[in-house]
Amino acid sequence: MTTKPAPGALPTTAPPTRAYVQARRLAAQRTTEEAAMAEAARLLAKSSLASNGSDQLGLSLNGGGNHALSAGYGILRGLFKKDDACSKLDMMLGVSGGMWTTAIYAFGYRDLSNAEALTKLLDPSRSCDPSLITLDLLNELDSGTLGYSAVRPFGCRALVLWPAYLAGGLVSQLTGLNTVNAHQLWIDSVHSTYLAPYGIKQGKFMAPNQETIDAFVKADPDVTAADFIAPRVGKDGPLPLPMGAFTMIGPSIPNQSNFLGPLKEMQKRSVEEGGTTEAVQKARKEFNGVCLVPWVATAATVYTKYQSEPDGPSEMAFDHWQFRGGCSKPPPLRFNDTEALDIPSYKFAQPSREWCTPGGNVTTDRFTLDTLVGFSSDVLEAELNLVRCCNPLLGTLSGRLNIQTAPNDSALKEGVLNQASCNFGDGAIIDNTGIASLVAQGVRSIVAMVSASKSFYPPPPPALAAAGKAMEVGRAARLQARGRSLASVAAAELAVVQQIQEHLGPYLEGLYHPQGKAPLDSSLVSLFGLMHVPDDQQNQAGAWVLAMNHVLQAEKLYGIVRDFTELYHKGAPLVATLEDCEVQPNPFHGTTRNDDKGQQRLCTLTVVYFTKPGETGSYKESADKLPKWEPSDSYVPGSWAACVGSAGGENEAIWSRRDMRDFPYLAPIAQNLFACPPRLAAYTKAQVNLMAYLGDFIIEYHWEKLLAPVFARGSNTAVAAPAARRPGGNS
Repeated sequence: MTTKPAPGALPTTAPPTRAYVQARRLAAQRTTEEAAMAEAARLLAKSSLASNGSDQLGLSLNGGGNHALSAGYGILRGLFKKDDACSKLDMMLGVSGGMWTTAIYAFGYRDLSNAEALTKLLDPSRSCDPSLITLDLLNELDSGTLGYSAVRPFGCRALVLWPAYLAGGLVSQLTGLNTVNAHQLWIDSVHSTYLAPYGIKQGKFMAPNQETIDAFVKADPDVTAADFIAPRVGKDGPLPLPMGAFTMIGPSIPNQSNFLGPLKEMQKRSVEEGGTTEAVQKARKEFNGVCLVPWVATAATVYTKYQSEPDGPSEMAFDHWQFRGGCSKPPPLRFNDTEALDIPSYKFAQPSREWCTPGGNVTTDRFTLDTLVGFSSDVLEAELNLVRCCNPLLGTLSGRLNIQTAPNDSALKEGVLNQASCNFGDGAIIDNTGIASLVAQGVRSIVAMVSASKSFYPPPPPALAAAGKAMEVGRAARLQARGRSLASVAAAELAVVQQIQEHLGPYLEGLYHPQGKAPLDSSLVSLFGLMHVPDDQQNQAGAWVLAMNHVLQAEKLYGIVRDFTELYHKGAPLVATLEDCEVQPNPFHGTTRNDDKGQQRLCTLTVVYFTKPGETGSYKESADKLPKWEPSDSYVPGSWAACVGSAGGENEAIWSRRDMRDFPYLAPIAQNLFACPPRLAAYTKAQVNLMAYLGDFIIEYHWEKLLAPVFARGSNTAVAAPAARRPGGNS
């Protein structure tokens, strides 16, 4: 019998069960976590890379170890003196040694204010007037400066520790214990030399700013604020978004049979069919499974825009996989099409002990700043031509991360993976300038430092004039092609490449140069569609990659050569601004001809070419059909080289120093190997200082006419100045 409640009494209900309460709490927690992750994703997108058609401004510092770092040290000093021009940048990309520079610049001395940190790092009190340089000043270099990292004994330290790390890797391979390995030696050595002296701790995840760190911590209970590091904050907000370019070798230990051998075969077939972009595309499709993949990482995201073939699936099929010694053929692997994965960079690596091939061990479970800096400069990975899958000792050299390469979506076919253990290496293997990576992000204005490894040789006037006439014809043909089809536009672009090859090839291409030396950086030339491979390297692995870098309008290369030739004869630094470069479609880097609105994608490229202003030479008759370039010991009067140390009468004394004989074309590794004391991958204080003086001078010399108008276009600039055109510059 049910008891009725008394009149006026409140109705009663059964108390909620424990399971019900727990379910409600979990639902509320999920809602909170989802909202937090959504906020983190919003901040991530806000801090992510440029989109098509943006007006963002980017600076790229090329690779080349301490050579690139020393040059970048001077360039950054010069820009800091111009009212901290780098604060107007939206992003700063480094490749290999250039990544060392950007990491120190953005993350060093975070306990100081930005102005104090940059003053300590860049030593801006030094004058860029070459006449005031003295031997005493060259031998003075504060250990707290960015440039001092090039003096530290990087190579010698690595050699001393190599046996211990190698033994640890062998133990890890044989026992399964997660100990140090030979590849970790590279990351540890890079960190101790280039990061730790500036207060940058190892094992720190990257984030673009403190706001994003707070959002990550709120959304992810597995991380804390102490796990992250963000760039310093300047007067106008966080510093430019630092970026690093690195290379994925493939989902297997690279060896002669599945990496170097097929690459050589690809190169051979490409050359046999003319060495054009189309020829390389055809060869790459056949050997898809050994193709390198360009990756870009920022403090916000990590991704690639790679596609396996034009308008085709973004998959490595491994149809022609070559293997031996127990290496099994991997399943197909999918990559994201043209958009970013939009995942935090700290989630790029998925901790796992399950590898695609036997004999692998964990390099690191964390994609941290030191991991990125190490991977982006790891030249060891590119040289593993003796590794075999069945060799546990040599297998320890391979640096790996288990990563997600594409989103989990309906495009993922049955049997195709979107996560695999992949080997990573130096970003300079693909594009040493970093320009292609910025173009792929849609950056509209790019300033690129290219620290040349050899002098610029200006072509003879008749060859340059003939090329100029050919460019006029090619420009007219390209304009006509625009009204027809994309195939017609591509054919017109190829015709321009062939015209440049015919008229300037002997003075641009190592393949034809009478001295076997190219007067322009190989990666720089490759961006405009010219395959830059010396005759004795035709069958070398990786040389074919240069033909995959065609992302900019070929005609603009003529503008660089023309402007550089004019400046060379004046004894001036080589800087050229290319206006309205048409972006070329390239599935390898993920560039498209048109933006989201169907408009032709354009970019402005300013190349700062790091050579010795004032050096001279001339062409002499030779038995060959081409004249031979002979450098001279004299300098152009009044040029930088002629003025160095002149105020104190020390010009000859400076240039006669043993460590200045090859300046500024210093070898990254063996430059001072036979010096006293010997140095491996380390420079003298005088070498670093003079590189910095030169970089500072280049910025000062070209600031008003060429560089200031470009930096005024940055989206961080309050008022954008109109584009300025240099007389005789590119149209």
